[in-house]
Amino acid sequence: MTDSQKNGASSDTSQGDKIETVVLQTIQWILSKKESLGKTAQTSRLGAVTPEQRLREIDGLESLDLAELVIRLEQSFGFDPFSRGVTTPLETVADLCKVYRTFQDNSSGES
Repeated sequence: MTDSQKNGASSDTSQGDKIETVVLQTIQWILSKKESLGKTAQTSRLGAVTPEQRLREIDGLESLDLAELVIRLEQSFGFDPFSRGVTTPLETVADLCKVYRTFQDNSSGES
């Protein structure tokens, strides 16, 4: 493997890590906001959401919150993969991250 391939792989991994971090932080922010407004029981704790968790099973996260999540992620990443016809079933937080990674990779190649 060449140095540039190694660097590219490292860059892909760090981009993926960044996407996962932003997604998890955004979910936590939405949950924290709801807690501060008294809209959910104070059971959600920072770090409680994991990539393996099913989106529908995150305590306190409702369908309207998922819509807000997508809007905030579009603001963070500069694109909305759902407006481009995502057909992949999204069960977990990791599935959501994968969709953003896939579309970000496709977007960066279109320059």
